[in-house]
Amino acid sequence: MKHLLFFVSAVFTWLVVACAGGSTSDNNATNVNNANNVNNVNNINNINHINNLNNINNVNNINNTNNVNNCTDQCAVQQSYCDSTVVMTCVTQPNGCLDFSAGTDCAASGMICQVNDEVASCVISCNDTCAAVGDHRCDGSELEQCTADGNGCLSFTLVEDCAASARTCTLTPAPGCACVNTCSEDACVGNVISDCATDAHGCLHPVTGADCAASSQQCRMNGTDAECYTPTGPVTLLSEDFNTWVPAGWSVVDGADAGYTWVQCNGCAYSNLSLFTTKSGAVALIDSDYYEVFFEDMLVSPSMDCSAYTSVTLEFDHYLKLYTVDYGYLDVSTDGGGSWTNSVRSWSVNTFNVHESIDLSSYFAGRANVKFRFRYVAEYDWCWMIDTVRVTAQ
Repeated sequence: MKHLLFFVSAVFTWLVVACAGGSTSDNNATNVNNANNVNNVNNINNINHINNLNNINNVNNINNTNNVNNCTDQCAVQQSYCDSTVVMTCVTQPNGCLDFSAGTDCAASGMICQVNDEVASCVISCNDTCAAVGDHRCDGSELEQCTADGNGCLSFTLVEDCAASARTCTLTPAPGCACVNTCSEDACVGNVISDCATDAHGCLHPVTGADCAASSQQCRMNGTDAECYTPTGPVTLLSEDFNTWVPAGWSVVDGADAGYTWVQCNGCAYSNLSLFTTKSGAVALIDSDYYEVFFEDMLVSPSMDCSAYTSVTLEFDHYLKLYTVDYGYLDVSTDGGGSWTNSVRSWSVNTFNVHESIDLSSYFAGRANVKFRFRYVAEYDWCWMIDTVRVTAQ
């Protein structure tokens, strides 16, 4: 009985130990898996670290791009100069910027460095391109001065490119840049004032000024100054009595046989002059009575600015004596004489001592550069006399 109990006890003990042993093996396996999990986490972290590193590199790449964009060139392509005996040439640097780099050392071949026409090169001896230090010349718009380099070689070097300031190079009365004025007085461009203003160099150039229309006004010339004003009634744009010849701004076009054209008659001995009773002093006369030639001659008015007006009227006194095939015409131009609209009025019968008043609003109103002309067509006929020409507008 004692042996049996011992056996049972031994078996029980073995089972307990066996169970205990089996439980330890399972736990070890779990620990191994846990370690793998830790490694996996570490691997993920390592990947994240790599990603972070890549991000940093990307930032660096962006910075590199910014460095290129912020590049400031120190010279122009192919520009060169002499640094003692070394040719310094403008080239693109690794950072993308233009800067000077040392090129050929002329001394290595027993030569010197000299600049001619702004280009440095190695020469055996000085090749002077100017006579004396301080001499000047104009190379197109560029002002250049004779200077000596470190080797004593003489050449012209750039002082200033006058074109950069809208000027021209000059040597008189002193070397420098001279103004090229593009205006002499104010102007009205439509209803906008164009001021003739001086720039930093004292040169005259047009500058856009006030728009008179913005204040319900119009632009007009007051002497050489443009101004905004409020129209209150008709203004006189042209008044001519032909007391001087050829009047300022007017022109005579001898369009047919040369030498026989419009003239001034101021108390002249012309037989028909006394018949022109509405004249006042001198008159503009064209006479075909004494000349067996063909006439098609024009008396052309000055240019007028009617851009600020809605109504324009031409008035004049005239005496037209016809014979067979002679005519008087009034032509108009809206582009300063570049082209003409002929025969807006014509006279083909005797017209003695008549005061004409012609509405030219449909042609001139709102236009900035208008003209009119009296055109006489005849061949061995009589005459046309004109006086007291007025153009009014409002």
